[in-house]
Amino acid sequence: MGQREDLAHRALAFIRKAAPFAYCDACLALRLDASLTDVAAALERLTKDSAGELERRLRVCYGCGRTLQLVALQDGPPRTR
Repeated sequence: MGQREDLAHRALAFIRKAAPFAYCDACLALRLDASLTDVAAALERLTKDSAGELERRLRVCYGCGRTLQLVALQDGPPRTR
């Protein structure tokens, strides 16, 4: 498993474990001991590949308290557009 795939797996595991709380990209980078750029790229891949499990939306970060777009588990079944 490559370093990028490992980061994506660690990020997804953290997001699932922290639910219902959500963390911004910067707070995730701190908690996963990774660069902000790498975490943002991993989250982008996860959001596209998660089959509707994850979405980027406006929420309050549990780590820093800022309100911004962050990746979180979807509430309920996946939405169809």
